[in-house]
Amino acid sequence: MGYQWLKDLHFAAIVLWIGGMIANGVILGGSPARRTIEAARRWNLRLVAPAMLLVWAIGITLAVEGGWFAAPWLGIKMVIVLALSALHGVQSGTLRRMVADPARKPAAFLRFSAPLTIVAALAIGILAVAKPF
Repeated sequence: MGYQWLKDLHFAAIVLWIGGMIANGVILGGSPARRTIEAARRWNLRLVAPAMLLVWAIGITLAVEGGWFAAPWLGIKMVIVLALSALHGVQSGTLRRMVADPARKPAAFLRFSAPLTIVAALAIGILAVAKPF
């Protein structure tokens, strides 16, 4: 597969992953009905989590092909992506626990997960496109 196709697939996976994380954040930030939580968990398992794995796999491939592992911008980007991956794990676990126990409430900080995801995605995009250092 050519480099441009990899970049395009990476971008498509990013859109799915980040969009799913924003949706999870909005759902967990409110008072969702059980049906909504169950639907979000299914969507997360079938689409959002696989998209995240694809982002990681293709991103590492692109970094190897581009020889960018020594670049400071990539190190910063990787830290932010790792933090987003951890946040996604917290969201996923919270959805799973809420399906098992509908009376369970999400952690208070998850109210801010949608805007945090947006800010992190913007920072990642700027680092990837501008490669400032």
